Amino acid sequence: MEERHYRRRGGFVWPIILITLGVIFLLNNLGTLSWTVWDVLWRFWPVLLIAAGLDVLFGRRSIIGSLIAFALIALLIGGVVWFAVTQAPMFAGETLTSDRVVQELAGATSAEVRISFGAGSLRIGALKDSGNLIEGTVLTGPGETVRRDYRRDGDVARYELRNEGVTIGPWPWGGWRRNSPSRTWELDLASSVPMSLRVSTGVGESVLDLSELKVTDLDVNTGVGQTRLTLPAQGRVSAKVSGGVGQLVVTIPDGMAARVHASAGIGGVSASSRFQRAGRDYVTGNTATADNRVDLDISGGVGEVVIR
Repeated sequence: MEERHYRRRGGFVWPIILITLGVIFLLNNLGTLSWTVWDVLWRFWPVLLIAAGLDVLFGRRSIIGSLIAFALIALLIGGVVWFAVTQAPMFAGETLTSDRVVQELAGATSAEVRISFGAGSLRIGALKDSGNLIEGTVLTGPGETVRRDYRRDGDVARYELRNEGVTIGPWPWGGWRRNSPSRTWELDLASSVPMSLRVSTGVGESVLDLSELKVTDLDVNTGVGQTRLTLPAQGRVSAKVSGGVGQLVVTIPDGMAARVHASAGIGGVSASSRFQRAGRDYVTGNTATADNRVDLDISGGVGEVVIR
């Protein structure tokens, strides 16, 4: 009896997705495409389920079926990218609500702050001449709430800011309005007290300027998009950054000695000429005796890591 052996055909979904992501990241890095495009793209995650279903239905049966599946998946993913790139400037998605964030220090001499961001643009800076721990403005969409948790443990202020109920439905449109605002968090933190800071950047573009803050312990989890992080300009800082998907740019101010341990994921690590390579570490200044120094551990995800 003749035996027939069938070789299982590989799928097209992940190769097409990886190629698409690579093209988008390349255009982001070249400045041709804004990083804010990710605020639109992430809402189409159910398209991945559709593409996987097409691959199973058509792509693994025959050569013709594979060609049909490839064409349908390419058109589907290409259409999503086209929509995000061309329509993002007009994209409103929903009516946004502005919410003011204010929390007093109330005599606390140190702080622990946690910020968990969803999608859009996040900016963190420093408060000047203020007795507050945090001040800022957040824009939220329908069904999304901003949760604030605050308590005092002795002289330590513990504060958490996070969003809940973010809509991640299959289709992002719900109205169109030119020049409408995007989801944005603009936050400033106290520069007068030492602080432990935890930040999850979410999806979109994040600018974390900590140069004027007294952050002693830092933990940043990047999401999808671009994260630009400037470390404190003074003090002793222990920092950890976990890379997500996108570009991570870390700036260490002049005058700060630094030891950076960086491991790349899918992508690469580059450092400016002020750093010397010591094994897998990048070193500047005398980190053993310097009063102002940072010990930074970077775990790369998918994308480029730049240290400067």
